Parts: sequence; C-alpha cells; structure tokens
Amino acid sequence: MPVILERLTQQVTAADLIDLNKVLTETGPLWRQDLSVTPTDAAALVQHIPEGFELWGARFNDHIIGLLLTKRTLIEISQSECTLANQIQIESKASLSERDDVSLLGVCVRPLTQKRSVASQMLIRVCQMADQKGWRLLLSKDKLKRVPFLEAGIQKAGFRPETNAWVRLPGLNVY
Repeated sequence: MPVILERLTQQVTAADLIDLNKVLTETGPLWRQDLSVTPTDAAALVQHIPEGFELWGARFNDHIIGLLLTKRTLIEISQSECTLANQIQIESKASLSERDDVSLLGVCVRPLTQKRSVASQMLIRVCQMADQKGWRLLLSKDKLKRVPFLEAGIQKAGFRPETNAWVRLPGLNVY
C-alpha cells in the first residue's frame, strides 16, 4: 500500500492529532527554527502554521507516519526561464513570468518506518505535485544533513546540487 501525502489543515481529526504527537515525540520537530512559533504539541503545530508554509502528512493505513513542512515563494523569472517553462509545458500558471519555488524545510518520519522507504515515497509524491503544478523544489544542503535517510532519493528524483541547495526543476517526471 502506498504512502499518501495530504495537506494538513486545522480540521485534523483527534486520531490524526495522536499520530502527529507520536511523530513529533519520536523525531523531535526538526523545523522549529523555520517557524515563527515553537509548537509543543501537534494541535499547536497545526493551528500555528505561518502564512506561506504548508504542513503535509504522510498517511499509511489510515495513520500519519511522517510530516513534511514546505514554504512556497512566488519568484519572478527571467526570459530564458520563461522559454524553458514553455518547452516543458507548464500550464498551471497564468503568467509564465512567475514561478513558485517550494522549499522543503523539514521532513520527519517515525524511526520505525524510516527503513521502509516512507521518506522516499513522500519525496516522490512531492515531486509529482511539483510536476503537475510547475513548482521548482529546493532542499538546502544544511537541512539534508538533518534527514540523511532522504539523501539517496534526491538524486534519483531529479534534484541537482547547486551552491547551497539541491534543486529540482518541474516537468522531469522522474520517479
């Protein structure tokens, strides 16, 4: 059964909050410095996600077993990037003079499931969304050091190293 990645909103269930607390307790919130609030529990985390940030849950067998924190930024792009965007047929943006950059800020996967490719499946789902929506994905090299279980999957998913980050352009369809 595959892992499903879903955006978590303030309407999470009581069972989801129990699962989220397990993830936070077992992994520690790896992204605290990226948020303007320091949540002490799952309910606080879900309630206080700042604007521009999104919290995603990895669901398997009706349980949340991993979390992903992203931040989306609208970037103006150059003429050459507009040409590239037209070549790979990104149709989700009305204006090709802009693009969404999505930074992968934190990945938490319960230790019990880290060896079962949950993080890799989460990465695949994010890449699929990025391809559909025309997002460029970014993962800072510092953050990758905190989630070594992702390291093998990022190159396989089409990320390439740049100065301070791993970058994946939309439209690669590599999974």
